Amino acid sequence: MIANMAAEWEEATLGDVSTKITKGTTPTTLGYEFVPEGVNFVKVESITDDGRLLPQKFAHITNETHQALSRSVLEKDDILFSIAGAIGRSALVNNDVLPANTNQAVAIVRPDVGKVSPRFLAFLLQDKKVVRFTNSIVAQSVQANINLQQLSGLEIPLPSLEEQRSIAAVLSSLDDKIELLRKQNETLEQIAQAIFNEWFVKPTADGSLPDGWQMAGLTDIADFLNGIALQKYPAIDGEPSLPAIKIRELKAGITEATDKVNAGVPAQYIIEDGDLLFSWSGSLEVVLWRYGKGALNQHLFKVSSDKYPQWFVYLWLLHHLPDFRTIAANKATTMGHIQRHHLDQAEVVVPDEKTLSDADALLAPIFNKVIANNSQLGLLPSLRDALLPQLMSGEIRV
Repeated sequence: MIANMAAEWEEATLGDVSTKITKGTTPTTLGYEFVPEGVNFVKVESITDDGRLLPQKFAHITNETHQALSRSVLEKDDILFSIAGAIGRSALVNNDVLPANTNQAVAIVRPDVGKVSPRFLAFLLQDKKVVRFTNSIVAQSVQANINLQQLSGLEIPLPSLEEQRSIAAVLSSLDDKIELLRKQNETLEQIAQAIFNEWFVKPTADGSLPDGWQMAGLTDIADFLNGIALQKYPAIDGEPSLPAIKIRELKAGITEATDKVNAGVPAQYIIEDGDLLFSWSGSLEVVLWRYGKGALNQHLFKVSSDKYPQWFVYLWLLHHLPDFRTIAANKATTMGHIQRHHLDQAEVVVPDEKTLSDADALLAPIFNKVIANNSQLGLLPSLRDALLPQLMSGEIRV
């Protein structure tokens, strides 16, 4: 798999630099059950494409089950690597998620710290070349997974431990900044929602309205522009193109898997950073776009208003999102979705002009900070992804 690397670096296999490569077991195959709370149980969907573990996606098992699945008890600095399903996702285990276990779709790589830095190895396994290579193994096989022997034989470049640590430090600094911005935005949005609820939701919960306030529907305060069938605008070699923004891009951003379309898409369907998007089908999400210019596909709304601040529309959408998801989940015979009349019927409270202005003085700065953070959150992961393969090949030395 090694295409090029610095001349003085060594070549090794993943097995050479690991004390253990194994995988987990699904508890139910041994007669155990999942429980609402307990020891964390990591599945493929708990691992993101950018190397994070999502606690909200963990299942849970009892301590008894955890001990019974002793082969796959996780330790600090283990690296998880998905070998079935979404192949090639990887993440480093830290103390925050322990105690934890995992299933047979996830391999456990335990680094030999005398040979390799766990953080360096974790970053190396996130290199898109590794992900593409492991997926190519599956494409050439009759099985929809890779086995532990194939994973163990994965060829890797091996700089000195000192250089490994330097490489990991550079990439970790970017990851730390990205995570800090994410957490800042989570906190800012929680603050904004709390203020919003105190100003607009709680005072009108009994149906009474202060003087000058009125009830309206979501479609009264914003325009909902549905995307178009982008297959009608195929990318043409040699001509300008745009990434197609579909439901998966709302969370994953623009990736190698993102489709391209001709840049001649009608102007109203061109999306820019800071635009408010709402997926009304499949996975219902409300997102402030941050991944650069793109084209809006069907099943997504661009939500805008020339009458009210963006934060006002955004927070009312978030307020109704749980109800919209419930409506979509009850569409038993089709892919879950909502219809425009659900937007019409979703009640919002519109305050008098002075109250809205006073609220804007509080909430607009918070919202502007979120958008500013978003601009960095769109840029930094791209910088990290561009830097990672250059560091891992020795093209850039630190």
